[in-house]
Amino acid sequence: MRSIINPVYKKELKLNMRTWKTAIFVMLYNLFLAGISLLAYYLTIDMADYSSFSYSILLNVFRGMMTLEYALVLFLVPSYTSGAISGERERQTLEILLTTKMKPFQIVIGKLLSSISLIILLVISSLPILSIIFSIGGASVIELLKLILMCITSAIYIGSFGILFSTLFKRTMPATVITYLMIVFLCFGTLVITLVAYALDHQNHYDVDNYVATAGPFAYLLLFNPLISYVDFIFGGYHENWILGITIGELCKKTPAFLQNHWGLFATVCQMALSLLVLLFAARKLNPTHYQNKKKQKKARKAQKKMGHAGVEGSVSE
Repeated sequence: MRSIINPVYKKELKLNMRTWKTAIFVMLYNLFLAGISLLAYYLTIDMADYSSFSYSILLNVFRGMMTLEYALVLFLVPSYTSGAISGERERQTLEILLTTKMKPFQIVIGKLLSSISLIILLVISSLPILSIIFSIGGASVIELLKLILMCITSAIYIGSFGILFSTLFKRTMPATVITYLMIVFLCFGTLVITLVAYALDHQNHYDVDNYVATAGPFAYLLLFNPLISYVDFIFGGYHENWILGITIGELCKKTPAFLQNHWGLFATVCQMALSLLVLLFAARKLNPTHYQNKKKQKKARKAQKKMGHAGVEGSVSE
């Protein structure tokens, strides 16, 4: 019976999960997270005034731990994915991989899944630590499921760019640097562009009464910002969250109402669609026939130019 599991993913998963380093890494990470969370809860309760203690403080600690989990995805996924294809090229095993019956897109998907598997494992293994919030209330299983969903979708989204740059660059180091720069642009560059557009719109209409400044069409860039998606999806809506004194809702005020009401859902769909396009482009670049066709086209153009020059010289000589 033919296996439905991607062969590359299956092979990488066996190699990574059978080593003792993975188990030690998962254990140390959970011990670190448990120590941080218990210390935060202890300090929060110990420093609070019991007569006016609010359980919302502990909920904020819980959200801080979720933010730490999400930051893990943002920082570790690029380092794992940016060397997926370039590492094979450096070990001189990429040509062997391309001679198999697998299509380039299957190789790309397998490398992406194997690269983000450890990160997803860390997130899932830490759920018992995060579930300590259930003992005091204020959080639900839905929020934990949202955290897993956000981490998986963001890992795929960020990892797709790592796979692309790993395909485009022959060495792992430049691929890693460019991947991190791309993540910085997605998280902060799109936000800066939106804030600048908002500031310019506010400056151009400051003398207009009751005018509400917005970022205009630049607000749609925030759909591709994973940090904004996290704020909306975890902290309960972008209308109540402030960045540099401006609510995200103000930046997007002129966007359609159905988009504002379901911002997180549309952002996830846009990011997954962009990830698919990026992976398809990476598979196209990885396809060896793509380069062969390019070489053939270059040779054909050179031959046509030579024939054209020969025809011009022949007509001149006549």
